[in-house]
Amino acid sequence: MFVKNEQDDGELTSTVIERVNTLGYKVSEMQEFMNKVNKTKIAPEIKNMKIASSFTEWTFKKVIREIEDAIEQEAPVKHRKIANNADKRLEDDRQIQPLLNAHGIEDSQYFEYPLPIQVQSGDNFTTNKFTSESDDSLITSDVVYINICGKYSDMMSMASRTLIFNPSKTQKEAYTLAFDAQKHLISLLTPGTALDAAYSQTVEFIKSKNSSLAGKVHSNFGFGIGNKYKEELLSINASNSTKVQEGMVFHVRITFRDVEQQKSKGPIAIGDTVVVDSDGTA
Repeated sequence: MFVKNEQDDGELTSTVIERVNTLGYKVSEMQEFMNKVNKTKIAPEIKNMKIASSFTEWTFKKVIREIEDAIEQEAPVKHRKIANNADKRLEDDRQIQPLLNAHGIEDSQYFEYPLPIQVQSGDNFTTNKFTSESDDSLITSDVVYINICGKYSDMMSMASRTLIFNPSKTQKEAYTLAFDAQKHLISLLTPGTALDAAYSQTVEFIKSKNSSLAGKVHSNFGFGIGNKYKEELLSINASNSTKVQEGMVFHVRITFRDVEQQKSKGPIAIGDTVVVDSDGTA
């Protein structure tokens, strides 16, 4: 086992590696090994992820309220301002204390946002690029995309939503289908199910409801999440034959692009974090 790109540090190391190869054993990269180990979560990790989910939900409600107030009052508020306000709430004892009390936590320093809080509207959406910063454009009242990744201790949880104001019939239908498709996908994430099968069956589900939207889905419907926000080994896509196991945790997301021709009304996104429980359900 070795660290990627690590150089042999002497004759002894070279001799050991040569001997291991001679015996027919495989020398593996440490990160690959740890990724496989971390595919399933133990009870304390799942407990921390549930607290992280509660933190993410708490943040979401605050952000949505701020966006709704800005649009209702027609106030010129920048995306970055709303994202920054969320960070500031962590330092406000009065606001964070109820969340701490609910989980018996004494110090808010256990909470953090490992990714930028994304608030997007207008013509510049990056619904599947999670490290993009919120920009200095002003909130518009067509579609607002929000992505929040919250972390408690060592574990993460992530959620995504598009807020649609005065939706068209096409947007309503697309959002309803995204919600139903996500629910369908989650029902498929049972032990023994291959992730590529779950992806393909969900595409077929979407196609059976609206064939035009089936051509507007992303190349994956989510991925594993834990002490990393994105575990590639658990990507829900058409080529990953990994089978679901109890204790796996996924960020499950359905996104549609270009639902309307007007860019500011184009995207639909729904994403949540789910755990595969001991009863075999997600």
